[in-house]
Amino acid sequence: MDKMAQNPQKQITLEPIDFVLAVKVCLGPGQKWTYRHLADELCLAVSNAHKSAKRACAAKLLSVSPESELTANSAGLREFTLHGVVYAFPATTGSLTRGVPTAHAGPILKDILSPSNEPPPVWPSRAGEVQGYALLPLFPSVPAACARDGKLYEFLSLVDALRIGSARVRAIATEHLSRILP
Repeated sequence: MDKMAQNPQKQITLEPIDFVLAVKVCLGPGQKWTYRHLADELCLAVSNAHKSAKRACAAKLLSVSPESELTANSAGLREFTLHGVVYAFPATTGSLTRGVPTAHAGPILKDILSPSNEPPPVWPSRAGEVQGYALLPLFPSVPAACARDGKLYEFLSLVDALRIGSARVRAIATEHLSRILP
């Protein structure tokens, strides 16, 4: 029996990894995603990928076909990305550290915005080569998953720009995310 059906008194709560998993599915249209493949791509255990997909389906960010194929609800994902992520997953920042550039220092916005004298936001990572202030990623395995997938890196960097950016930075990030998620 499904755990969600066992305890009808417990509210299903969307977790940041559920959003990341839904984004991964959305960015790979036509891909036949298995839980094993998603787990490998996102550096998760297969059981965690399965649980995450179930929560994303409950939140209507994903759907499962009768053939057990995952499909992203791009309209719902767009709405949640542009209007819900900043409230559901508030940014947590920290001290100076070495990591992977994100937000306005990430791959898309760094070439558009003028450089700042301030340290850039980075996802803390041993593999990172940039010194900046820590911006915790939506999930601990995000830097490793983004090292494997440039499109995911661009997308999640833009999401971080929504989470911490100024009004101008958020407007530019929204414009780019709107193109990615029509």
